[in-house]
Amino acid sequence: MERADAAAAIGHAQSYLISMHRPGGAYFIASDGTEDFLQITRELRTNTTLIKTSDFCQGDVFPDFDTLFDKLQHSNTPVLLLGAGEAAFLSDDNAPLYALAEGSQFLQKVVVVSRAMRSFVQKMAQTDRKFSERNVCLVESNEGLHIVQQMIDCTGSNICEGFGSLLRALEEGAKPSFVVRSTLPLAHVKRYASAYDLICAQHPGFTLAQDTLQEKEWMAFANNENMDIAYPPSAWQTYLRVRLGKENNPYLVLAAQHAKRSTDYRHAVICALLHVSHKDKNFTMLYQERKKLLSLMSESDAAEYVFQAEDKGRDSIYYLTDLTAKERMMIFDLVGRYDLPLAVLEAVYPRLAAYLVPYPLRGKMGSELTDYFERYKLLKVKNKKEPSFIARVEEYAGSPRRYNSLDARGAVLESLDDGKTLLYWVDALGVEYLSYIRSRAQERSLKMHTQIVRAELPSLTSYNKEFFTTWRGPKDATEDLDHIAHDSENNIKNSTPPAPYHLEKQLDVIDMALDRVYNALKSHTCHKAVIASDHGASRMAVLCRTDNKWEMQEKGEHAGRCCPISDIDEAPPFASQENGFWVLANYDRFKGGRLSGLEVHGGATLEEVIVPVLTFTLADTVNVPFKLLTPTLSYNHHGKEPIARIKISYASKDFALLINNIIYPSTDAEDSVYSFRLDGLRNGQYIGEIRDADLTIGTLEFEILPYGMKENKEDFDFFQ
Repeated sequence: MERADAAAAIGHAQSYLISMHRPGGAYFIASDGTEDFLQITRELRTNTTLIKTSDFCQGDVFPDFDTLFDKLQHSNTPVLLLGAGEAAFLSDDNAPLYALAEGSQFLQKVVVVSRAMRSFVQKMAQTDRKFSERNVCLVESNEGLHIVQQMIDCTGSNICEGFGSLLRALEEGAKPSFVVRSTLPLAHVKRYASAYDLICAQHPGFTLAQDTLQEKEWMAFANNENMDIAYPPSAWQTYLRVRLGKENNPYLVLAAQHAKRSTDYRHAVICALLHVSHKDKNFTMLYQERKKLLSLMSESDAAEYVFQAEDKGRDSIYYLTDLTAKERMMIFDLVGRYDLPLAVLEAVYPRLAAYLVPYPLRGKMGSELTDYFERYKLLKVKNKKEPSFIARVEEYAGSPRRYNSLDARGAVLESLDDGKTLLYWVDALGVEYLSYIRSRAQERSLKMHTQIVRAELPSLTSYNKEFFTTWRGPKDATEDLDHIAHDSENNIKNSTPPAPYHLEKQLDVIDMALDRVYNALKSHTCHKAVIASDHGASRMAVLCRTDNKWEMQEKGEHAGRCCPISDIDEAPPFASQENGFWVLANYDRFKGGRLSGLEVHGGATLEEVIVPVLTFTLADTVNVPFKLLTPTLSYNHHGKEPIARIKISYASKDFALLINNIIYPSTDAEDSVYSFRLDGLRNGQYIGEIRDADLTIGTLEFEILPYGMKENKEDFDFFQ
């Protein structure tokens, strides 16, 4: 039995083929090495007829050797036979090879080249010395066949379908590792009853435990091992990507650390943040990543998350987002229970924070109204009555109506109606929404000019719509805000009304109104747009639910906030006589008025009577250049107030500085330098916000010191 390299084996086979002796049995070359096998078969095909054993194996069956031998017997030329050794090896049936070795029935010589005959020829050599010397050549190789018989329903380009396909691949010189899907009792193969076992066989060193995925998931992975595709955050494929080190998103990595298996992963993606302290240095980053990943989180997922977050008590606010109704509802509940910093709300629920931010009002009653509505909004969101605030309202109600000093809405709107300006009427839009409107206008680069006016009493639409009917320019209207306030599905029957979850819908209406205005300005449908309202609404009147002793003859109108004078013989306390009505200026209601809905109007509280008139134009510039010329300001105790001087690259009559929520309007301007008298500000470092009307164009920092401690330094070099 010869041991040789590929070249020597080819030489021996060719010598056998040209020999004048009768065949006397086939010549066997056992070559397990892939490259040697390919070289040998390529060289020997030049002067032989190629016969493949796989041609006699149709489908998932063993070869028909009877038919094969019949073809060999009738061959008129020498034959190169492939696949016979592999078939015998895998079927554990050496009878066909013994028949080939005896070969007395063949008229032509046969060379059998196989990648799996080593054990057979070695066994033959032990029983027949002449056989080993005459008809066998072993080509040395470290390779061997590694066949996996798959017992599961997987697909893939690396899988041979049936025994015939496997044999054909072997004959063609494919690499020596194969997976075959076959029902035959194959020998010398490894069998795997699970996709996981198959994957481990295909990937030596695979370290993930079998329970990492479910069997159906392992099977899907076996069928498609491409892990470079982006999958949904909570998908098992994403989990596998993380576990295989192909995904480095820090939040998904965190989630995978808290999921032993894929069945736990979805829950971990939703809830993993709860395992991190909100004081952890990485918390904000992980929070933002989670929010981005779960932007499409379902309400059922949110319910699961909120249920677990509740265990953190006051600190649960840090873990919530505004992505789902369930989370927003919990935020409202937490605001009602705790005094939470506004900065936290800005992070978790920006819209609510924008609503709650104080809006500094100018002009008559400016500071007073600023404080009033700041408190009103907080109590509305907290869903609470506050005795001190109620007392304040009754103080206003028992004194002369101070809001009468404000301009009437009709007169203000008449001055704005040039026949071209768009008027958008938002029914029930009160002053409480101004901070939110300002923030959204800022996002749209809308310059907003605010005027505070008073509605007609009673604060009902029927007495406050003339401004709309008489408007000469283009106009439009929405009643959605008022409809939300009067939502009949939310009738107040219990002693504690539900939290004002409806605020989210109210803010949606405002966004739609601003979009209407922005689109009109952007499309040049108009050069200017005005948003105005007929009246506001009161949440506190619903929360207080206080009946007075007078009963209305006509039941059910306007929740009892006003009553025809003819119904009552004497003047009720806290009531104003207007247009034939007694109009309540506190939170009482006349008996007989049906208290329904979420908010009411018709009365004379500030939130019902005072409304904004908002004028919008497109901002002329973005990233406006400006320079503070007085980084250090001074004052003295003899009436000299600090004055900030700022050079601004364009002109406006509406420039002002916002400092500590107080508006300081520009007092004069010269050569693009605007002066701002900062009455009452004393020693310290300050941050100011430069506004053009309500549009923020920049921020600056400065210091105030007593006169004489530091000389003012002015630099008139513009934009150095």
